[in-house]
Amino acid sequence: MLAIDREATPQEYRALEWGYKRIQFYSGMALGVDTAAVEIILGLKDKYPIEINLTAAIHCINQDAKWNNLDKQKYSPLA
Repeated sequence: MLAIDREATPQEYRALEWGYKRIQFYSGMALGVDTAAVEIILGLKDKYPIEINLTAAIHCINQDAKWNNLDKQKYSPLA
């Protein structure tokens, strides 16, 4: 998995500041922005003392059928 290091967004900081106990994210798990966002979210889980949940909203079982092997290997642990 590609490690993406970044700071929290203003909305994430606000959630922490306001004392939220949980943040929920949804992803369609498509190649590109969706999978990059998932990697960032999973990186935040270790960084902040808050429950961060991710729901993979995969639109079909064989979504990765036409992807190359490298993308499939990256996708599999995320889904």
